Amino acid sequence: MLVGFLLGCLFMGVQLSIRSKLVKMGKAKIWPNCIMVLLANASVIFGITWAIESAMEHETQAAVLGMVTFGGIGVVFAVIAYRLINKKETQKVVKETAKEA
Repeated sequence: MLVGFLLGCLFMGVQLSIRSKLVKMGKAKIWPNCIMVLLANASVIFGITWAIESAMEHETQAAVLGMVTFGGIGVVFAVIAYRLINKKETQKVVKETAKEA
């Protein structure tokens, strides 16, 4: 019970810190960015929770499989979120260099 509470606090802390960075960058109102960040964090935290609970039940194979599966999905979502967040900046740089040339 305590482990779930602590991991929920970790999830909210990570989510709020990423949200504040998105607000500073001016990209917090773009919904695909926010949704992908949320899915990435939720998947990784779920994988960690799965691994901890499986290890408590002495099911090491289930712990590893849960971490690889849900952690891997979380990494894929994180890469997509990273590319979505930085996509607009690269397009602006290309347009600015085309105008200068």
